[in-house]
Amino acid sequence: MKKLLLFIFISLSVSGFAQKDFQIKAFHIDFRIQVMPLEELKDLAAYLHASGINTIIMEWEGSFPFTENGIISNRYSYTKEEVKDFIQYCTCLDIDVIPLQQCLGHLEYILKYDNYASLREDPFDVSQVCPLKKEEVRKLYSALISEIIALHPSKYIHIGGDEAYLLGHCDECQKYVKQNGKSALFVEHINMITELIIEKGKIPVLWADIIMKYPEAITELPKQCVLVNWNYGWDINHFGNHDNIVNSGLELWGALSLRSWPDNFFLTSWRTHFKNLEDFIPVIRENNYTGIVMTSWSTSGQYTFLREPKNHIVEMFPIRHVYPLSGFKMSIDAYTEAICSKQFNGHDFVTSYAIENFGFNKEDAEIFWKGLNVPVETIDGDKTSTNRSLAELSEENKAFCDFLHNVKVRSNKNEFEHYLLMYDIRQYYIDGKIILAETENMDFLPENVRMQLDKLNELRRNGKTLNRKFKKLNKKSLNPACIDNENYIRNRETEILYNKLTKNK
Repeated sequence: MKKLLLFIFISLSVSGFAQKDFQIKAFHIDFRIQVMPLEELKDLAAYLHASGINTIIMEWEGSFPFTENGIISNRYSYTKEEVKDFIQYCTCLDIDVIPLQQCLGHLEYILKYDNYASLREDPFDVSQVCPLKKEEVRKLYSALISEIIALHPSKYIHIGGDEAYLLGHCDECQKYVKQNGKSALFVEHINMITELIIEKGKIPVLWADIIMKYPEAITELPKQCVLVNWNYGWDINHFGNHDNIVNSGLELWGALSLRSWPDNFFLTSWRTHFKNLEDFIPVIRENNYTGIVMTSWSTSGQYTFLREPKNHIVEMFPIRHVYPLSGFKMSIDAYTEAICSKQFNGHDFVTSYAIENFGFNKEDAEIFWKGLNVPVETIDGDKTSTNRSLAELSEENKAFCDFLHNVKVRSNKNEFEHYLLMYDIRQYYIDGKIILAETENMDFLPENVRMQLDKLNELRRNGKTLNRKFKKLNKKSLNPACIDNENYIRNRETEILYNKLTKNK
């Protein structure tokens, strides 16, 4: 019997199926600017469960129905009954829902209000609390986390703690850093927060970037802490020496990204994210991480503001939007396949996906892969970031759009419509940039203005068509007000230029 079991073990190991499984297989949902109706959120949870995901990390932000600090809940917020309903639904699916409540940076949605202005690290920059305002911050965080824990039975609480760009910024923090270092400032704050979490019988989870950058006090973190090392395609020592967290004795999870920089509403870097799966998962496995997370950022978490007067925020606007999660089923499937595969290959996955899900032949599947896999190019004035002309970029994108419009799609046509819309939106964006560049460099003579207005009117008609398609494709997956806002933002630059030229007509 022992020989038989040994043979089976060796056979499975050779075939690649006995590789160590991750205890935590998580998917992160970001509701900072794109919020789903409850039923769609449930459908996503059911799909993730069917794909082998056992954990959802919910970054509710302003969509959570706070009571004591109710002003921070936004117009997309759920009711407490809806949150309970969702978590109970996930529990029935054996999915653990871990809430993510930021504790240091990325707190614009709270600190923008005058009520919390005294907690800011900088009176003008509302992204971060001052870690030395201990009692006030502890009181606020205790209130927030108490309401969140009341609805989330998970043993984990994600406290964020990433991208604290203002760490050590204010006068008092500068003095502290001079005497003790930034690492101590960060860890002292995190320990105050983790103390709250541990007192409530929960395990604190935090992003690893800051402690990797300032590792001197890493041994002072509570041993219960889980560090999440997020790496979206860069060197393993991007934030700091990777060995510092590997040797810390703390539990480690690794995080990849489905949507993140350099993605925006007009560009998705499929190439970056598939390569992320290929490169980072082996590192996670080799270093015995116990968990893996796919993050899905709807925005960068950086904002611009309407202020009146200087330190009062009237409204804030995300600097970057991306296409909704509804358009990334293929990316979700790539992630769930990659964490179960001995070795993931983006090309093989996408071409197989196109054949199996859309009924493509091999030749069309290759064209689909090549179209998605082009290098990222942003637009700077009348050139691209690789110094190509906008005309060249337009020709390349139009060729792929033509393929998407004409290829024979035999199944899952509704899903495929998202890819077609993404690249039609990109073409709309490129066309608009061409018109803008021409207008900026022309003499404002009546005949020139009329010519540009004719081009803009055609572009605006196209924009309205895209609006309707976007609404149709996303009506179940986004709050209706979100859809209206996304359409408004996407067309805003065209409308501003049109109004300017109309005035000069």
